[in-house]
Amino acid sequence: MADTSAKGSKTGMIIMIVLLVVLVGVGGYEYYTITQKNTEITNLTTDKNNLTAQRDSLNTSLNDYINTVNEIANRLQTIRNNQVTITELIARTEAAGSSQRDRSLNDISAIESQLDKDKRDLNDLTQKMEQANIRIRSLENMVAQLRKELDKNVQTVAELRSIIESKNEQIKAAEATIKTNESTISTVRNDLSNTNRQLQETRNVLEETRNTAYYLVGTKSELKERNILVEKGFLIRKTLSLAPEVNDAAFTKIDITQARQMNIDTGINNIQIVPARATGSYSLEAAGENASVLRITDPAAFWKIRYMTIVVKG
Repeated sequence: MADTSAKGSKTGMIIMIVLLVVLVGVGGYEYYTITQKNTEITNLTTDKNNLTAQRDSLNTSLNDYINTVNEIANRLQTIRNNQVTITELIARTEAAGSSQRDRSLNDISAIESQLDKDKRDLNDLTQKMEQANIRIRSLENMVAQLRKELDKNVQTVAELRSIIESKNEQIKAAEATIKTNESTISTVRNDLSNTNRQLQETRNVLEETRNTAYYLVGTKSELKERNILVEKGFLIRKTLSLAPEVNDAAFTKIDITQARQMNIDTGINNIQIVPARATGSYSLEAAGENASVLRITDPAAFWKIRYMTIVVKG
């Protein structure tokens, strides 16, 4: 009986130990499992936070990229508008003043500076996208389109500058030609002025010469001694005439348009006009016992010979 009881205690002890071992094993397994799950949850949470941060960073980058693209697009629109204005100005460049042409060149310089900045910004944007490993087809297409338009604008603005500079060179050449022509015209005008003055002086001299005559009053002997008159012929056939060469200074100069009569201090019978004048072109009238008046009635006929001596008896 005692043996049976001992065996029963021993068996119960073994069962308890087995149960204890089983419980410890199950508890350890559950603890391990819980710890592992907690670790996985922690890792997943960390991954989630990292992904959220990456998503937020990506969204921020995308917003920055889109803002940059929009900003460049807006600036290109402004440049397009400016190009239209400058193109219209170029169409009127022949009539535009130098200040307008300078203003157009300044506008083009500003556009060139802006295009250069946009090109740098676009290159920076492309580099950032490559570094961030962002491959968004629509954004890449926008950037490619902006780059294409940017290159086109660079070429267009270069052509505008070339056109204006070419026009400026043409205008400078035209202005130089105009200055040369103005100088030539000024010289010609001065020459014409001098010529006109000389012509007028010549006209005055000719007019004065045409209207000038010379006369001298004296006895025959006086006039012969002064080589004003020469006597030719023999005895009663002797005639008086002007010497071949006479000195104007020896005569009195008169204006034949004004002098229509001359007073002579001797009687009309003591007067001889040498050279003789056309009959009917003058008259001699007594003006007293020893005075006479020579009246010129036809100046053109009377003064065909511009030198006249009034020979009086001495």
